[in-house]
Amino acid sequence: MQEVAKAILLERGNLVLQLRDNIPSIEFPGMWSLFGGLIEENEDPQEAMLREIEEELCIKVKDICFLWDCIYSRRFMRRILLRFGANIG
Repeated sequence: MQEVAKAILLERGNLVLQLRDNIPSIEFPGMWSLFGGLIEENEDPQEAMLREIEEELCIKVKDICFLWDCIYSRRFMRRILLRFGANIG
């Protein structure tokens, strides 16, 4: 199982999301997503989140607050997306 870290980013009270590329070979193409990514070996979730945000947005986040751990499967996520009418192919 791959572990990932995702961030809920707020800018002046607004949620910041990532629109994923619409490339069929990637996970959830063309979908809105939270920023983040895979946790590398010897890295904790907070370190991974900060690294991913810096890589993807070229910013250093100062304040971070851990919210929760979540375990889900792709099959579970697919059911959620289909329920909300997402076009996931």
